Formats: sequence, structure tokens, C-alpha cells
Amino acid sequence: MINNKDFTSDPLLNIEMMKNISEGVYLIRVDDFTFVYTNERFEKMLGYNPGEMLGKKVDIINAPTDKTPEETRKTIIDILTKDKEWHGEIENIKKDGTNFWCYANVSLFDYSEFGQVILAVHNDITENKKNINQLVESERKIKGIIENSTDSIFMLDKEYKYTMVNNMLAKNFGVSAKDLIGRSVSDMFPDPAASKLINNIKKVFDTGRNLSLDEMIIIQGKETYNNSSLNPIKNEQGEVVAVVGVVRDITEKKVLENELLEKKEELEIIFDYIPAWIFYKDTKNQFIKVNKTFAVAMEKTKEELEGKNLSNFYPKEQVDAFWKDDKEIIETSKPKMGIIESIDTPNGLRWVRTDKIPFKDKNGNILGIIGFTADITEIKLAEATVQKKMMELESMNKLMLNRELKMIELKKEIEELEKKKLV
Repeated sequence: MINNKDFTSDPLLNIEMMKNISEGVYLIRVDDFTFVYTNERFEKMLGYNPGEMLGKKVDIINAPTDKTPEETRKTIIDILTKDKEWHGEIENIKKDGTNFWCYANVSLFDYSEFGQVILAVHNDITENKKNINQLVESERKIKGIIENSTDSIFMLDKEYKYTMVNNMLAKNFGVSAKDLIGRSVSDMFPDPAASKLINNIKKVFDTGRNLSLDEMIIIQGKETYNNSSLNPIKNEQGEVVAVVGVVRDITEKKVLENELLEKKEELEIIFDYIPAWIFYKDTKNQFIKVNKTFAVAMEKTKEELEGKNLSNFYPKEQVDAFWKDDKEIIETSKPKMGIIESIDTPNGLRWVRTDKIPFKDKNGNILGIIGFTADITEIKLAEATVQKKMMELESMNKLMLNRELKMIELKKEIEELEKKKLV
């Protein structure tokens, strides 16, 4: 058996090896398809010891697939016999039975010592193959997501023509995806919608920046509200070569928002015209929001009150008294109900009854207080009037009682005098 070292002295073999020294290199004799030379890289690649492969048939490195190792060898030999060379991917098998992929360059030539021989250079592409398969799988998944997305997705070139569309966009236009390819935006939208869309796409091409907007679009005579996202696709030089668009139908959301807005306006009207004074204050003693009833009582607009500190409207003594209650609620997170107090207003002194509760966020953090105040001045005045009347009645009762007592005494005196006359 001739060992590996003997072959490295041959000029032809040296040239071939030097060209591919970082790859796995082997030489097999065509007569019996046995290894007559293997380089160190190839031996390590297959998991064999130095020289262990010499004299063995090349079939030992061909992994069984839909073909047997012998059939794989025969297929390659048939091509070599015809073309003198073969290039391609081949699945090999290591000594321990592990399969892996190689890209092989195989050539056939006459060698002085062994006659016709096959020189093969193998490059392990297992990792690349894995990455490519993962990439192909990722592309397949991404394509599936795009095709089945409920959003309309498309790609446009610099002439504003569709180069890629998904099924949803085609469905919205009432055509097939194939029919949309190559057609311009101006073909699919009437003016002024087409011109507006083209201007937005042009901005992305010119600036290289994303663009997002909500707009109403009419497609096939149907009015829809959409959120559109236009995104630039750049080449290695940073030039925008295409624009990818994602359009989401937000018609239902828009309708719901409008309904909520109408309800909010209705609630705002109710809030404003509740007879009680309603106010929200933050932890810095500033009004966050007030209703119209409170603003009218203060002879201010809501805008003039909101964002202002309590000290802008009340004397310090009153501010301190109000703030004492507020701080207690903020610190304890407990409400205070039925606070009776007097306040100065542009219309004079008024008596009020106030309920205050803590105002919290969704996590339970105190943001301030909410106050509900009822003007009880008239009640207070009525109570004072009643009290005065009661006092007057009480005085009259006392006076009448005194008169009755005096009449009784006088009567007794008369009776005494009459008795004396009789005597």
C-alpha cells in the first residue's frame, strides 16, 4: 500500500492540492474506486484517522438516500466519463454514521502511476445548507403570513407600479393578485385619491423615511377608513428602490371612535349641567377639570379654572382649610363626606356641603381628589329664618306666660279684698 506521503511529491497532485488546501481533498482509482490519497482536512471532516481510508471504496462516504451509495457513485461516474468533471451538492456520511452535506468539485484525468483517477475536492456546507433551509422555511412562513394577512400588503417600484400584492389587496380591488402586478396606482384609484397616494409614496422615495397616516379611501364605490404604513426598501448604497405598503381597514374602529366621541360629548353635557359643583384636583392643589356649574358659580370659564391653583381664587385662610381636607384624603386614601363650610364667591358668601373622594389610576395610585359640592346657602338661610322665628315665638310664649301669671296674682288679690269687705 502506498501511503499519503508518497503522493505529495508528485507535481500534478501538489498543484491540485495547493489550489484547494483548505478543503477536503481525496484521490480514487477508477479501476476499483478505492482511495489512494486523502488529505488531513478530508480525514478530519469524515472522522477517520490519518491513512485509515486508504484502500477503502469511495462508497463508504456516500450517505444512503433515495439512492444507495453505489448508485450515487455510478451516477457521478457516468457524468465524469462523459464530461470529465462534476460539480454539485452531495450528502456524505461520517465514520460515526452522521450525515452531512458537501459541495464537491470532481474531475477525471490520467495519472502516470495509477492510470485513470478521480480527484475530488469537498467543502462542508452543512451549516450553510441548514441556514439556507431555515431561510427558505422563513421565507415560506413570511409568504404565508403575507398571503393570508387581513391587511392589504403591496410593493411598488419607482413608477408606482405594483410588483407584489397579497390576496387581501386583490380582493379589495375585486381582481386577482396576478392581474394587479404591473399596474399603476393611478389605474386603481380615481383622482384625487390617486394623486394624494402617489404624493405620499413619492415622499418615501425622496426622504427614505417611513410614513404612517389615517385616511378615508373609496374602493369600488365603498367608503373605508384605513391606516396606511409606507416603508422604504433600500439597496446597499442606501438608495430607495421600492416602497412596501401595509394598509389596515380601521372602518369599524373609526365608527366606534365616532360613537364614543358622541357619547363623550353627551356625558360632557350631563357633567356640565349637573346642579352640583364638580371638580377634579391633583396632588398639587390644582384643578384638573371642573364642570360648567362650578365655573358659573365662580364667574369664570372652565378653561380659566382648569390648570390653576386653588390659591388663585380663594383667600389663604380658606385655601389652607380646603387643602387640609384634600391632603388628608390623598394621604389616607379615604373619602370625607358631608363637609359643611362657607366660601367666598363673586356673588358673596355661600354655604356648601361637599363630599370628597380619592381619585386613583388603574394601579391604585392616588392622582388627586374628586369633589361634589352642593350650594346649601338657601337652606342655611331658611334654617336661620326658622331659628329666628322659633326664638321670637319662644319670647312671645314667655311674655304670654308672664302675663298669665300676673293675671292670676291680680285675681288672687281681688279675691282677698272682697273677702275683707264681707267681714
